[in-house]
Amino acid sequence: MDGFLDVESLDMDLATKKWVYEGLLKKTFHSRAGATFDKYKEDHTSRQSKGTDDVALRARLQVLTTKATVENNSKVKGSKMRRRETESKSTDARNKRLKHG
Repeated sequence: MDGFLDVESLDMDLATKKWVYEGLLKKTFHSRAGATFDKYKEDHTSRQSKGTDDVALRARLQVLTTKATVENNSKVKGSKMRRRETESKSTDARNKRLKHG
């Protein structure tokens, strides 16, 4: 700030120089902050950012929902099959006891 205010070739009083300096400082700060925020958004939220897919959000949600449904269905089918196996083993054991006993 001192360098800007010390320029004698500018035909302005000190208050005007401060007003111009503060305006330039504010514009520069907002410009840099906006550029930095845009870069952050591009790096972290766009489709090309690291760790994201090239798939739209709705399509990705649909795939995840379908995947979860298939996994749940296979777990249910697996538990039903295990239950049937257990029931058939107990029935076989009961039949052997009846046969031998």
